[in-house]
Formats: sequence, structure tokens, C-alpha cells
Amino acid sequence: MNQHSDFDEFFKHDFAPLVGFLCKAGFDLETARDAAADAMVQAFERWSTLEHPRAWVRKAAPRIARAQLHRTEEGVRRAVKGDWSQPVDRETERLISFLDETAWVADLVNQLPTRQRDVIVWALDGFSPTQIADHLGLPTVTVRSNLRHARRRLERLYRQQRPVQGLTEGGNDSD
Repeated sequence: MNQHSDFDEFFKHDFAPLVGFLCKAGFDLETARDAAADAMVQAFERWSTLEHPRAWVRKAAPRIARAQLHRTEEGVRRAVKGDWSQPVDRETERLISFLDETAWVADLVNQLPTRQRDVIVWALDGFSPTQIADHLGLPTVTVRSNLRHARRRLERLYRQQRPVQGLTEGGNDSD
């Protein structure tokens, strides 16, 4: 296989999971798709030198998404300050889109402290603690500890905030 076919296969296999990874990390679907696409473009540009492309795009995409959101927020601030605002409230549209298209679990994950959220999202995407440690530049023991704390916190948050429909499914919710 040539270099372009290798990348094509990687893109076909990993684009949708990368978008899911970003949504689990708390980004709305539109931002996740844009950031994943930009990360894939950057990966293609570096393809011949990437040793771990799957991990590389998962490091690059959140940075890209945060930068996109910062630019968007800055643009909104400038628009409001300059009275360029439109009748449609774009932030409300984004919030509605996020709530409609992002799983309830993503909301729980987004409530975690940053480091716990970072490692649990990598773990949910199939990376082992050792791989997460290598790719994030952390000691493995730190990753394992953060995963343990994240899982406990997610369990607690789930019990406190589970959707009302979950309480009535199956007729009885007494555990």
C-alpha cells in the first residue's frame, strides 16, 4: 500500500470515532466534526513522520477544538461589543444542538476535573493506561489513579443525576 492509501484507510476507520472522542470530551458535534477534520488534515500533512496517528489526532483535535471555541467566543464578544449581533442567538442554537446530539454520558464526563476527563476519554476510546501515559506524557501510576477517581466520580454523578426515564424502565428501580 502506498502512503495515500494508508492514510485513506486510517481516515475512513478513525474519523467518526475521533468525532465521538471529542463529543465525549464535552465538545458539541459541530465543533467536534470541524476539529476532527482539521486534525486529520494536519495528520495527513505529517503522515510520513507519525508513529502513532490515532493517538496523535486525539492530542491535536482537542487543542484545535478549544482554539475554535476561543475564536468563536472572541468573535461573539466583538460582535456584541460592536453591536453586530444578529436576531438569532447563536450560543442558544449551539447549546440546543449540543443537548440534542450529545449523549447524556458526555455531560457526566464533562463534569469531571480536567485531568480525569482527559484520561477517561482516552480510556473510553480504547487506549490502555500505559498508552495514555505515553501519549499524554504522564506517569502510568498517575493515569491509573486519575482513571480510578474518574470512574468513582462518574458512578456517583450517575446515581445523583440519572435521567428520569432510567428510573421507570423495567418497572422497578430498587437496586
